[in-house]
Amino acid sequence: YQWTRNGINIPGAIHSSYTTWALNPGDIICLIVHSSVPCTVPDSAIACTTITTGISGLQTVNSIKIYPNPVTNELIIEGAESGATIKIFNMIGQLVYTGPVNITLSLSLGEGRGEAFINTSTFANGTYILELIDTSGHREIRKIVK
Repeated sequence: YQWTRNGINIPGAIHSSYTTWALNPGDIICLIVHSSVPCTVPDSAIACTTITTGISGLQTVNSIKIYPNPVTNELIIEGAESGATIKIFNMIGQLVYTGPVNITLSLSLGEGRGEAFINTSTFANGTYILELIDTSGHREIRKIVK
């Protein structure tokens, strides 16, 4: 194994995993795996990724409540804005649900806000990340357990 940063070998980074806190946005990190089998053609494989770090301009939607958590069959998002978007990701980053907020209006929550209901009965047990994006682009990110 040999890890590289922007095309340069990282000294001592010769194992199957590499950990660092010294990356910058746009860095290209590659792992080169060399075969130990004689006469292998090619004798190596390369996998690379471009690093994205940091969060900028993140504003949250503080007026929402998400329950029950842990959830069994139905997740309720209270105070959601009509027209907002909900995305739910599993822990390996796969999008498992996306959809607009179709709300049941509630006068007590304010105009244009209400309760959104998401059927989670088909979700596998585990931990998920819910992202709610309102019509102004503000985001709320929550951990959901099923």
